[in-house]
Amino acid sequence: MELQGRCVPCLLDTGCDITLVPRDVIDRVPDLEIRRTKHRMWAANGTEIQLDGEAVIPFVMDGHRLHTEALVSPDIEETMIGSEWMQAQRCLWDFHGSQLYIDGQPAVMLSQRRKLRCRRLYADQDTVVPARQQIEVPARTTLLSARAPADTAIVETRQVQLGVYLGRTLLPPEHRNLRINVVNTTTAPRTVTAGEWLGNLQQVEVLADRHGKAPATE
Repeated sequence: MELQGRCVPCLLDTGCDITLVPRDVIDRVPDLEIRRTKHRMWAANGTEIQLDGEAVIPFVMDGHRLHTEALVSPDIEETMIGSEWMQAQRCLWDFHGSQLYIDGQPAVMLSQRRKLRCRRLYADQDTVVPARQQIEVPARTTLLSARAPADTAIVETRQVQLGVYLGRTLLPPEHRNLRINVVNTTTAPRTVTAGEWLGNLQQVEVLADRHGKAPATE
């Protein structure tokens, strides 16, 4: 679908009742009203998914506007279209013909889901990193699915600001309440701001400890 003239990849998720839209997608629409919501959602690992509210999203498909009621969350990477939307739009899947019909019109060819996005790591609050010191910065990651368990992942060392570096860190499956090592090599304090992108996550496998040594990753 399209939003403000830009393509928005969407995942049709029949196991989810309500449509979920990433907060950064919503931010493309000026003056869009985000209402408070009573809904609560949890990821497969039991961690609650942050919901900023709910809104009506003016998606466009083949020139037709599809006003979509959705929950807004900064914790997900791509739009997840729920079953309520599919029912409202009279969706029909023709698996034999590999075709999706929306309101009687062919819309999207069915294909195996590509990995459109990767999980990302963001600072969770403003943190001042003192000069020539290393501290732990509160952080969060995004999810590729609200129902599939997140994998153990690692974030690689990289420079997040001039003279400020992220330490290589092995992360648990949780997507909230993470602590990331950040070092400031400059002679002045630096601030890592809430919502600042710190890096992308790579899936790893934690190997069993056979000789009393620390677990290895690959």
